[in-house]
Amino acid sequence: EAVGGGVASARATLGAAAKRVPKVNVPPAVAKVAQAAASEASSFATGGIRVGRKAVTLQLQAAWQVYGTYVMVGAAGVGVYALWRSMYGVAGWFVDLSETMAEAGFLGLAISLGVLGAMWTRSLYHVEPDAAYRLAMRALNAHAGALELLGAPVIGSEVRAFVQSGGKLRMSSRWRPKFASRRIHMIFPVKGTEARGIASLEVKKRVRFPRSQMEIKLLAVDLPNSRSGELGRVFVVGDTAAYSRGSRGAGLMSELRDPLLRVMGAEGDFNAEDDADEEAEAAEEARKLEAEAQEAERSAREAQRQQA
Repeated sequence: EAVGGGVASARATLGAAAKRVPKVNVPPAVAKVAQAAASEASSFATGGIRVGRKAVTLQLQAAWQVYGTYVMVGAAGVGVYALWRSMYGVAGWFVDLSETMAEAGFLGLAISLGVLGAMWTRSLYHVEPDAAYRLAMRALNAHAGALELLGAPVIGSEVRAFVQSGGKLRMSSRWRPKFASRRIHMIFPVKGTEARGIASLEVKKRVRFPRSQMEIKLLAVDLPNSRSGELGRVFVVGDTAAYSRGSRGAGLMSELRDPLLRVMGAEGDFNAEDDADEEAEAAEEARKLEAEAQEAERSAREAQRQQA
């Protein structure tokens, strides 16, 4: 109780002393300057943190690009060696094994498991273009709006333009190194029984250890209007904001569209060139056969002349 009373009296004394301290009236101009200085200092600190994070990210990316392969090979080698010795040691507790044969057998098993682990790790983070294309075609053939406009069934094409992004080291907001998610951006022609169009696709590889899953972030189909000739866009997944993402608002899909249309426009020229090459090869083969026949006939005449 005595201690509690002493604390209460000390608080009362401090409160009375604080009331006796004269208040300082700061002029508005000085207060405004102080607030501006504090805001500038805060923005400077924020900019410094941003610059520092960017510098650290660039250093990590540069180091990973130079030494990433060696790091992965070294980690795989250490893992295989540890697995090999562990399996050999555990097996030695239960079975009397021959030294050379047992070590060789367990080494082969450890290498096989290491290769399988490397393939599994690659499948976690890598996006296969064909797998993303098949996922998009399944989504298109299950969307009522796309089927109504294109006509069922919807089929694609082997002519595709795509680019992959992500997969690099970066710094998170908590200053933790992490890998950016892999994404694939693809554009390809589609057609159905009623119409044809151009599909735009963006797929993200979402890793949920120990599994990974491909997720469609954007799937849109551009269809030409038979009356006006303008393109109408049907969004199966995503919206206009997702479609227009890119530098200066141009959109990555718009950048992929031009080379794809050029390739599609030149497809007839490619077919004509293939036909011309086949005709030239056939003519060359016919000339070779004719030359061989003439050579055989000449040899036969020479043989008959010698016999005579």
